[in-house]
Amino acid sequence: MKLKKKLKDPNAKGPLHKFAHIFAAVGLVYAVSNGGWSVFDAIRSGAKHKATEKEIKEYIKTTIDKEIFERFPSTTGGVVK
Repeated sequence: MKLKKKLKDPNAKGPLHKFAHIFAAVGLVYAVSNGGWSVFDAIRSGAKHKATEKEIKEYIKTTIDKEIFERFPSTTGGVVK
């Protein structure tokens, strides 16, 4: 005598599907809270970016001026025999 297996219901919800609405709510709260902080960070980093860019340009200018002065000094040295 063979026992018949029950057929699986194709529309039955799995264990994760039962809690899908909870996962969705947690994801939404995380996205909203993280997105809010990232907006403030972007505003704050914009000012930092401008300051950093200014410092970099100033550094490049001083470095180039120094290298040019070393290669082509404004005064000549002593005459060597």
